[in-house]
Amino acid sequence: MTNKTLEKASIVYDRLLDLGDELDQEGITTAEMARGTAYFLVELCFDTAPSSDYAMHLLLSAITARLERNIDDSKEEVA
Repeated sequence: MTNKTLEKASIVYDRLLDLGDELDQEGITTAEMARGTAYFLVELCFDTAPSSDYAMHLLLSAITARLERNIDDSKEEVA
């Protein structure tokens, strides 16, 4: 990702955290927000990506990045 793309992704991430705080005040649980956000994200990717393969690539790239972070964190705990 380019620096500009990372900046924009960071803005979206921060805004979603703010939304999570607002929804929490309305009684929406974290699990409910995660479920709703995941559903929205999948629909958004498939509705806007140039192909289904590209939509899957976007989703799997995000999952892979998280798994790699978990692995790196595990390595640090062991060391």
